[in-house]
Amino acid sequence: MAFPFSPSFIPRLLLLMFAGILSCSPRSSIAQERAEDSANSWKTTLNMIRTRFPAVAHVPTDTLQSWLDESPKQEDLILLDVRKPEEYAVSHLQGARAASSKDEAMRILRGVPANRRIVVYCSVGYRSSELAEFLMKTGFTEVYNLEGSIFRWANEGRPVYRAEERVRVVHPYDSYWGRLLKKPLRQAGRTESGAKRATSQ
Repeated sequence: MAFPFSPSFIPRLLLLMFAGILSCSPRSSIAQERAEDSANSWKTTLNMIRTRFPAVAHVPTDTLQSWLDESPKQEDLILLDVRKPEEYAVSHLQGARAASSKDEAMRILRGVPANRRIVVYCSVGYRSSELAEFLMKTGFTEVYNLEGSIFRWANEGRPVYRAEERVRVVHPYDSYWGRLLKKPLRQAGRTESGAKRATSQ
């Protein structure tokens, strides 16, 4: 069962208007305008996700980082990457399991106690919030969406991996939503050893 909703279906003009991107107010510089547009776009996107999924708990990136840094909590934590296989293949959070459909997620969670802590993520948080809502309806009680998902995580300089190797690139999903990802992360990345890596979009 594939996820029926794609973020590309969200009315983009409406998002741009809410974010103030179409505003005619003067800016002191192009750089400042772009920074403000990016911040407004993130704020609008996260507010939209929270409004669409009011029952879903959203965990900040720093909280997830602290959970991953604490050994006992890490052992009890299940990380699910809700993105498509080609997105997961470019990079993902360390230890995350690919679950690009509800059926895949349920196979991974077969036999898992209902109170096990589960954190789901995608690109910005819409697809993962959708899965979180579904998992809650099936009886899981400790489900969290990673707020801002892998885009925010990577934008903050937190580590992402391809298999066991740390890399510096994230799949941008598409040219529109990829604007929420810092530009260097959208390009051909490099591994921690410095070897150049190319990735297709």
